[in-house]
Amino acid sequence: MVLPRGDRRRGYVVHLTSLANLKSIWQLGRLIAQTQMPDDVAVDELGSADIKHQRRNRLVTCSMGGVVADYVPFYFSAKSPMLYFAYTGNPLSPFNIGQRELVHLVSHVDVIDELDGSYAITDRNAALGYARQSDDLDDLDHLIDWTLQEQKYWNNTPDEPDRMERRMAEFLVHTECAVDAFLEVVVIDEEVRSRVLDTLEGYDHPQVRVDRNWYY
Repeated sequence: MVLPRGDRRRGYVVHLTSLANLKSIWQLGRLIAQTQMPDDVAVDELGSADIKHQRRNRLVTCSMGGVVADYVPFYFSAKSPMLYFAYTGNPLSPFNIGQRELVHLVSHVDVIDELDGSYAITDRNAALGYARQSDDLDDLDHLIDWTLQEQKYWNNTPDEPDRMERRMAEFLVHTECAVDAFLEVVVIDEEVRSRVLDTLEGYDHPQVRVDRNWYY
């Protein structure tokens, strides 16, 4: 893993996207929040219409305010529920061509902070009205269950009926996140790595790394 320009032991964040989205992301030079996306940019969506609607209506009470959909979402771990939904064909995700076509764009909270990004942290799925929110990086250890983030499986249990939503804790970057914030791109195998390199040829980009353990 590339070291961030900070000294936090934890705080790596991951944005999951389709390989098919990479070209437009680098052409634009940034990831763009749902509400800011130009109409002429085609995007492979991972979230259902219902989820998108929730995020357009859930208020952010810190940072720059607005709604959750005004922010670019990152997770705190690689094996996210959205990846699992794509892997299993869960109807909560419209992405139905499998996890192999998904790539991880990796950054770190300190990198985004140093690039003067505005952000919010949530302790669970940001679409939930009872999610705790903060724009203070010192609250990371209070909001994020790092032990849960490090688990391969995150199903709910009788003792912890909210494990799934807490695994979906988010780092929300207001409006956009520049590609300069990415430390690496992680993919499932060498064939996908080659396709990513072909897609990004001619653009400055971070290393593209294969890590099968980041996938189901």
